[in-house]
Amino acid sequence: MADPAKATLGATYTSPSSVKTFTNPISAPFPSSETPTAVKDKVSYLSELRASTKQLQEEINVFLTQKMQEDTASARTTGTEGHEGGSKKGEENSKDELMEEDYGEEEIGDEED
Repeated sequence: MADPAKATLGATYTSPSSVKTFTNPISAPFPSSETPTAVKDKVSYLSELRASTKQLQEEINVFLTQKMQEDTASARTTGTEGHEGGSKKGEENSKDELMEEDYGEEEIGDEED
């Protein structure tokens, strides 16, 4: 009989200058509904999937924080402020703070009833 399939959780970050792939193997075998221990196997698999997801998310957050710091340092070195421009130091600090606060958040427009 063949070895049960092993799953891998993955995510890919793509930017104009680089591609970064994150992967995390899941050692618990993919559960089969045909076995007498199907519920136990599913619980084990889902528990490991949840832990793997949390670990992958932490790795991605570390990478994105580092990437954001590199981008900020690069912008300061080259004297650019991204797409918005700006030349005052106070504006630069508030834009950096706003970018950090909103990083990864989806902007949603106001809806009127």
